[in-house]
Amino acid sequence: MNTPHVPGGEPVWMACRRLVDPQGGQVVWVRVGVPQVVSRLEGGDAATEALGPLAIYLADPQDTDWRCPYQVAVAAQAPSAGREPVFTEPPEWAFGVDSMQALQLALEHIHRVLRGRGLAWLGGEPGLTGFTRSVPITFGTPLVQHLDALIETETDRFAGELMREEGGVPTPP
Repeated sequence: MNTPHVPGGEPVWMACRRLVDPQGGQVVWVRVGVPQVVSRLEGGDAATEALGPLAIYLADPQDTDWRCPYQVAVAAQAPSAGREPVFTEPPEWAFGVDSMQALQLALEHIHRVLRGRGLAWLGGEPGLTGFTRSVPITFGTPLVQHLDALIETETDRFAGELMREEGGVPTPP
């Protein structure tokens, strides 16, 4: 079996978010890149290098993994208008069996890194960054269904309380 090959080059970044610490004013940037194939093509690294992006389509789906780059950092340099910040550290990578799982795991990792830091997104409440916890599927359908039902029940209950307090108009806390 060939060893995994990760295509070289810089990640292609697809999304960026600015978070602020309301207490100290520190700005933290989060960005996520396009998932990339980590393939084991017949012919090894040389074949993958020669094919470049085409390797994604020719790799055996049963013998392919994916990775998704992400970064959470205080930027080394503030961005100029319309540009992303400059990062000095290399990206972290989340790995999955397909591109979607790699992306989902990158978002889950970001959630875990940000948890408890008190950062705010768009001037919102500290701790609400927009990166939420995923429902784990590792333990099977019964747990997923149970957690989904709990989330729905609690969301409905909380929204109902807000509507009663605000005279029928739900508003965020």
